[in-house]
Amino acid sequence: MNQATIINHLSFSSMKGIKGLIFLIVFIILVNFSCQKEEIFPSTVYEEVTLKNLTGFDGCGFVFQKTDSTYLEPTNLGHCLDTYIDGKNYLIKYKRAKNQVSICQVGLMIEIVEIVDRLK
Repeated sequence: MNQATIINHLSFSSMKGIKGLIFLIVFIILVNFSCQKEEIFPSTVYEEVTLKNLTGFDGCGFVFQKTDSTYLEPTNLGHCLDTYIDGKNYLIKYKRAKNQVSICQVGLMIEIVEIVDRLK
């Protein structure tokens, strides 16, 4: 093997390694940004809410009212509760519902993560 052939071979081998390294770095960056973690609210404790019946209000049903009087519209309430009692208090953890459209439009669309009956 002459010197030119060895240099050519080494250059080609190192280029394959650099291309592989660049591909790996781009792949890691894409995975990191595309796999965003869903944020659960509140992050450490439960949030106190009251179940409200807004059935007569333009396509609404049961929603949660927070202590600051804002509303949360759960998309999976039927999976979490068997009975609905207007004015009943609960403690919940939730995440924002993705790609959900509300007819009611009184509050943030959510998906309940955990729900606990709040006894008064």
